[in-house]
Amino acid sequence: MVEYVDKRQMEQIIQNHDVVLVDFSSKFCGPCQFQHKELDKLKHKLGDKIKIISVEMNRNPDLAIKYNIRATPTLMFFKNGKKIRFKSRSQGRMDRFIGLRKMQQMIGPANYLISMKN
Repeated sequence: MVEYVDKRQMEQIIQNHDVVLVDFSSKFCGPCQFQHKELDKLKHKLGDKIKIISVEMNRNPDLAIKYNIRATPTLMFFKNGKKIRFKSRSQGRMDRFIGLRKMQQMIGPANYLISMKN
């Protein structure tokens, strides 16, 4: 099950874990509920290699501002405390995945970050 955290917890987790996937979501967002099921599958597949957390945007509006979250669900990867930017064929460089993503879409970026040297 995806762990819900607040701002303080999120910042601690990002600093204390090698690879973190943060799900910025809303309690009443239908796609967010489906996203949590996909994230549970990803966690089951990768185990302790990745930390997956969820932040409720309605309870943490300052994080929505800090990370410029305009839609939920939004997913961001962090490695060694830093937000990761990926190359995208269509969008240049991107630092987030917006909208519902299947586990199969997230396994590639997750495995890439896990395999990267610190």
